[in-house]
Amino acid sequence: MYRIVLYNIFFLLLTLDVSAEKNKGKAVPSIKELYSHEKLDIILQSCSSDRKLHNSCIDTNLLFEYILDIHNADIHSIKDNIEKLTCFMNAYHALLLKTLLMFPHALYTKNEKSFDSTLLCIDNQEFNLPMLKEYIALRTKSIGYIGWFGLWDGTISGAHRPKRAFRKHTLLKVLQANAKAYFASRRKEFSCDFAKKIIRVSDQLFSFCHLNSEESEAQNKDYILNVIMKYAPDDIAAFTAINKKEIEIMFIEVSDKIDRDFSESMQSIKQIMPYNKKSRK
Repeated sequence: MYRIVLYNIFFLLLTLDVSAEKNKGKAVPSIKELYSHEKLDIILQSCSSDRKLHNSCIDTNLLFEYILDIHNADIHSIKDNIEKLTCFMNAYHALLLKTLLMFPHALYTKNEKSFDSTLLCIDNQEFNLPMLKEYIALRTKSIGYIGWFGLWDGTISGAHRPKRAFRKHTLLKVLQANAKAYFASRRKEFSCDFAKKIIRVSDQLFSFCHLNSEESEAQNKDYILNVIMKYAPDDIAAFTAINKKEIEIMFIEVSDKIDRDFSESMQSIKQIMPYNKKSRK
């Protein structure tokens, strides 16, 4: 825990240093400037190859600039709910990348008790990864979608790592396409026993759908079944619709192994944090 506190202090100082150098004489970024999300595009496109995350390829300076943009922007004033949701989903992935940098040798997320201790400030409120995930879950649920299909949690399971930042005008289409692709291909994380009338879903998806503690088990079950009927292949969707009352839902415990290149080693903090004296010249 002491190490994490030191890392958080280091990240804060580094962020402030980057801000001071980059923003001399500049105004706080406008909403229009922030929501182009071009910085996150560059980060996501450069930090992975051969389908694995490479810590050493992450542009740390740019990541902290983007996080600082989020901190400075007046997100609360955005009237468009989809645009606001887009910002939170992009903020989630920015914070996740920051967290993965802070745990360069972590193999599994559940083994790191402090994995959820890193914070990101939005409208003067601090969020960690679970808090952002809960916000996204409730907001997408209220409009008939499920944000989980767009949220990579850093592991080899669940949603894939995004290749670029989300955009307001395509967010819902992306979530819908991701959901259909998930049910069509992730059979190790989803199965349907027609004979026994049992549907098994990923424990990650199961937990995400149960984030709202105010809803009953029956309501949560109905919600998951509706998601399956909407996005699963036709035969499973039809079976679910016909046998909805009799179906039992169980969950599959999926891997929480972090999906990145473990051949990399953190020889020094300067290698992972490229913002040093040389880069400032």
